[in-house]
Amino acid sequence: MKPGRLEQLGQIQIVDLEIAATFYGEESLPHPFTWVKPGQFSTLNEYRDYARSVPDRLGHGDLNLLQTWFDTYRRSDIRVECYVNAIDPEGLGAQILAHRLGDSGYLATQTPGENEIDIFAVSPYELADAIVSRIELTKPGRHPEISVPGMAELFPEEPPNRPHSIRENLELDAVPVVSVSVDEIAVFSLIQSNWRPARFWGFDREKSLVAWGTRKGDGDYISVPSLSGEAKPMDRSDLIGRINRLIAEDIVAVREARGQ
Repeated sequence: MKPGRLEQLGQIQIVDLEIAATFYGEESLPHPFTWVKPGQFSTLNEYRDYARSVPDRLGHGDLNLLQTWFDTYRRSDIRVECYVNAIDPEGLGAQILAHRLGDSGYLATQTPGENEIDIFAVSPYELADAIVSRIELTKPGRHPEISVPGMAELFPEEPPNRPHSIRENLELDAVPVVSVSVDEIAVFSLIQSNWRPARFWGFDREKSLVAWGTRKGDGDYISVPSLSGEAKPMDRSDLIGRINRLIAEDIVAVREARGQ
């Protein structure tokens, strides 16, 4: 895969992914994918009849792409999950999952409002770039820093014994902080990297997150790493950099776990 390139491989259906996940012993769909509208079956028997056909189609039929993608996802070295919640009706949400296994990389995006997932091949070293390419950003916010009281409740609880940042030990000039109501947030997003197999559907409360959002009539902001509620103006490179930091932390963890 050439750097900076997305190669569309095809599309899979949520129903097929759910059945495949069950067949392989998984308890849920890969996060952050989910059903967004009723399925195509009118009775349980119709669903069961359809489900019986899926295992054979995975290995020998039209679901070969699903088989390849899901198998590499389950064995992935690194995966990155991104959920963009469009709080404002005019905003554009997104459910994105990127993963890498060896020299292979994949990006999966759920079609907004549909039970369909587009699959792309990407460079395994450019997962962050690929994810951000599928997100609708606006422009960096106008204020040096904002605070969103109440927004911290959306974050997972902070892991114990988190190292203090260097900034906490420095005396810096005060930066004017603008207090922002949750009602002013049009889009809110969480992104997380992980190297361990998924244990449940959702974000892992014990791992670091990147949180960012769009303020109505203003622009995009990214939360400080401590997730304390403060956020700074963000552009595309800022978001890519923060995601790459999460991935780098997991690469170190993978190597340590493998004794490398």
